[in-house]
Amino acid sequence: MTSQLDIEYLLEVARDPEVYTRSKLANQLTEFVEDPATSDQDIDAISPVLLVLAEDESGIVRRTLLGGLRDLPRVPIDVIFSFAADEDDIASEILMHSPAIRDHELIAIVKICDELRRTSIAGRANLSPPVCRALIEHGPLGVVQALLGNERAKIDAAGYEAVMRRYGSTGEVESILIKRRDLPPLLAIGLVDTVSDRLQAFASNKKWLHPDKAAQVISDAKEDGVVKIISRADISENRNVVRGLMVQNKLTPSLVLRAACIGKMDFVEESFALLAKMPLPMVHNMMFSRGAMGLKAIYMKAGLPGAMFSAVRVAVDVYRELRDDMEISNEGRFGRRMIERILTQYEEFSDDDKRYLLSMLRRYASIETRPLVDRVLNDMAAAA
Repeated sequence: MTSQLDIEYLLEVARDPEVYTRSKLANQLTEFVEDPATSDQDIDAISPVLLVLAEDESGIVRRTLLGGLRDLPRVPIDVIFSFAADEDDIASEILMHSPAIRDHELIAIVKICDELRRTSIAGRANLSPPVCRALIEHGPLGVVQALLGNERAKIDAAGYEAVMRRYGSTGEVESILIKRRDLPPLLAIGLVDTVSDRLQAFASNKKWLHPDKAAQVISDAKEDGVVKIISRADISENRNVVRGLMVQNKLTPSLVLRAACIGKMDFVEESFALLAKMPLPMVHNMMFSRGAMGLKAIYMKAGLPGAMFSAVRVAVDVYRELRDDMEISNEGRFGRRMIERILTQYEEFSDDDKRYLLSMLRRYASIETRPLVDRVLNDMAAAA
């Protein structure tokens, strides 16, 4: 069809004195570009005409053309660049929405444009990791905040590391980062540590709590935060997370117990395997196929404190029970079932043992479970 296009005539119309005539041409050409029957060669052929309209002195003409081309996947890049260099509202529209801009072109724009245009790019749907990294490396704080607030942006581990390197100590960034569900677990855990340490220092300076009490409260809150991150981690991430925690001396017995008390048994297995220096399949077999004796053997080999074993045993028993019902992911139900088991299914547990276990559950189980534990403990005290 290229041979049938009279480009010279179209250029004459594009320069017509009447705004209405030029706007009408803009509408007609956007319909032509949108038509699936239009070939790429034909779109290339009318590119000079589109460019004239994109640089028209009338904002009406330029915005008419923009409205027709904004969401189309086949728009000549020269026209895109012309819009990107236009008034801020026009530039924002094309940079935020146009599917015609490829990654390498977005990266080139990011490197040279101003903050407003970078912010517009940061709001695009399904931003790729390379474009995200470019925005993080070249954008000021406001741009990075906009990117982190875009849930559809695909930020990879390298991108998050760059965020931490440039803005890791910035409170505004921390508050957005912690909400990102795709934040790599170890980075998220490091962020929890940073925020918790800052809060502890603040509480101590204000003398709201005795330093020892503040340290205990913050430590519990920190582990709660870490467990929430662990609970979202994919099974494939567990080994790296556990290894990272071990290297940083953060794989504490209480953290393993917290994970057990919410049913995150894949994390517990990885922890036992690394602490006991045993293959994961063997650990799994001892935990789930050899009864309490097998579990205790692997538990002690991992070097964990004997005082916590009974609580882990209850958690593993409940996990076996709920695993077949596919209800493990419900942390509240998992905690309630642990309470039921402690109260009814362990004849060898004395009342003091049960109170001790419930007190541990009160501290280490999910937040949803703790009020129920309080009620049970109060009932036991009243009945005594």
